[in-house]
Amino acid sequence: MTKRVGPADATIQTRSSNYGGRGFLLDFISPYTYLARTQLDGIAARTGARFRMWPMHILNLMKTVGNTPTTVVCSNKRKYAAQDIGRWCARHQVPLKLNPHLMKGDHSLTLRGALVAQEMNLEDG
Repeated sequence: MTKRVGPADATIQTRSSNYGGRGFLLDFISPYTYLARTQLDGIAARTGARFRMWPMHILNLMKTVGNTPTTVVCSNKRKYAAQDIGRWCARHQVPLKLNPHLMKGDHSLTLRGALVAQEMNLEDG
């Protein structure tokens, strides 16, 4: 099945028979995505659910829809988000060390690599 997700040339091929329609939007630079991803194996073990990983770049999506991430433009929101992530990591006993250079790079190669891994059936999860 093909789902349109954006411009006419952007499509996602889903294999709903294998994954039951459970997709996980994976943004490699989002600490919230990282934290959520650490919980998927436990959910799968408890429920038998399988998840299809869909690589995406949240900042590009926000730009496309005309949204601005408040953690980028507001220092108080950025400080709160850092504390919030810290609390969730502590609650779920997940280690996290943010890379100070993360936002300076071009993540398109990482996203493309993840898509190639999907096409080659090399993805984990």
